[in-house]
Amino acid sequence: MAHGRAYTRCVVVNFVRSVLANLCLISLLLSETHICMAGSNPGGTSTPAGVGMEAIEEVGVSEARPLPLHPLVRIRPNVVDERLVWEIRVKGDVAMRVRTRYGGLGLKERAEIIAWRLSAVLDSGTEDLFLPGKRNGETVVMCGERLIATVDRQSAMLNASTSEALAWVWCDNLNTLLDRINDRMNAPRAGRIAEVSRGGSRDSSRDSWTIVRTFQGIASWYGPGFHGKETASGETYNQWDLTAAHATLPFGTRVLVTSLDTNKSVVVRVNDRGPWVKGRIIDLSRKAAQEIGLLDSGIGRVRLDVLE
Repeated sequence: MAHGRAYTRCVVVNFVRSVLANLCLISLLLSETHICMAGSNPGGTSTPAGVGMEAIEEVGVSEARPLPLHPLVRIRPNVVDERLVWEIRVKGDVAMRVRTRYGGLGLKERAEIIAWRLSAVLDSGTEDLFLPGKRNGETVVMCGERLIATVDRQSAMLNASTSEALAWVWCDNLNTLLDRINDRMNAPRAGRIAEVSRGGSRDSSRDSWTIVRTFQGIASWYGPGFHGKETASGETYNQWDLTAAHATLPFGTRVLVTSLDTNKSVVVRVNDRGPWVKGRIIDLSRKAAQEIGLLDSGIGRVRLDVLE
């Protein structure tokens, strides 16, 4: 009997907790909606409450009544770690989450602005990559000359990260998601791959490749001290071959390495393990580093397209 009463209490407690959680979410959503409605206009789009045209232009929206969102871009509220967030989704997948107010704008307003900017990028069919940048001393996400989002410090803190690191995460998400849905963005890369492959990699025997994975980070190179020594694959390292060391990719994997500073590309073959310096994602041979203009600087930002 006592066991039955304890079970009943447990069920009631869980039910009450569930109701309170839902009430909390509804309260947060109503609060956010009230803030956004304060600046809405009769046409169905919203102008941030208390923010004039000059302030709107400052955050990158040139019109008070923007065009409708692209069909594949959506925003929606969610609760993450017991906090209300607004998610920007591309074809159903989360690209980024707005967790904080910034520049006098609420969470939903910020999400709407980011979604409008992404819609403009999709509608334009641009080949530009999403990359971190700086504007007015703040870390931002850019696509070419287009401002996409400001990565404020509070958002980074809530992600247990830095603004720069979070910007890279958002850029990686956006580049990956848009590559999946926009053939116009993939086609130029395929052309570059074919051109580089025919351009002299003695390890390449095919004229074109398919990109199966893409990510970005810091590259370095290694050469004279290792030339002629055995690599992790058992091959003898030749600094004049187009090869690279990677921590996890299988030996023999071809990777298109593109410098984000010089926009030069080279196809390399993974035949070694590394790099072992924290924060770096690939170690290039001397020849590969020379091909993309990395020799003098020693390290640089790169995009890696894993080929098949």
